[in-house]
Amino acid sequence: MLNKLHLIGLIFLFISCNFSPEPINYGVDECNYCKMIIVDNAHSSEIFTNKGKSYKFDSIECMVNYLHENHDTDYVQKPNKTLILVSNFNSPGSMLNVTNAKFLISEKISSPMGANLSAFTSIKEILEIDNNAQILDWNTLIENFRNLIQN
Repeated sequence: MLNKLHLIGLIFLFISCNFSPEPINYGVDECNYCKMIIVDNAHSSEIFTNKGKSYKFDSIECMVNYLHENHDTDYVQKPNKTLILVSNFNSPGSMLNVTNAKFLISEKISSPMGANLSAFTSIKEILEIDNNAQILDWNTLIENFRNLIQN
């Protein structure tokens, strides 16, 4: 039979295991891919694993390159296994889940590492910026990223 002290300890253990993404500390945190200090809150991104590990990036392209180079196919193919967030370009500092985001590659918006890649909440927002936009969803972006940025 559990006494009250053991029960309180178990409750504390379950509460302390509740993970949530760490906010990016702009001007202080370092990109896990390129090692630059993260300063652009309109293009940053973050991977938060189900084990509580947080990876922060100064751009979406750094995050995608990190995923490809580290062969993290669980993140690429199963984004619901982890929380993958990107900055909402129209609301800098607020983050979007990649499964809900729409991505734009356009020379009208420069991103920190030069891929001109930004994230938005809707296609309508993208078309207001660039009528000839290349609009992508997460899966298309992940599968074709290297070819997309070379065009």
